[in-house]
Amino acid sequence: MTVIRWNRNRTAEVEALEDVEAVLELAQVDAREHDPAMVEMTHDNGAALAIGVGRPVSVVTFSRSPDPPYFVSVGEASGDADDPAVFYYGGHWTEFAARNGVPADVALMAMRTFFQTGARPANIAWEEE
Repeated sequence: MTVIRWNRNRTAEVEALEDVEAVLELAQVDAREHDPAMVEMTHDNGAALAIGVGRPVSVVTFSRSPDPPYFVSVGEASGDADDPAVFYYGGHWTEFAARNGVPADVALMAMRTFFQTGARPANIAWEEE
């Protein structure tokens, strides 16, 4: 089963795209009310994709397994290119370089695609971490 985790140990099992949409909406509300956070989906094939919510710009990460390689989104830096994007992830604050920022709607589409395919989404440019 596919599992989504976010914001200090919140977890949901999802079986349909409608479930994913509902959990993403809940996670975005949590992030707006509390702290920007990474929302991580672990597909039933073992791959994982995470997106940042709670900021106008998101970051996306992908891994096929717990072992390397790990991938992070590459976007067009906007604003101050030296300002990192910071999200709560895995129990601590994590900084991502400004170049890793992508529009939030692009990140949400990547998560929907990942849920359906279990593969690294093609709507994102990637670099290996």
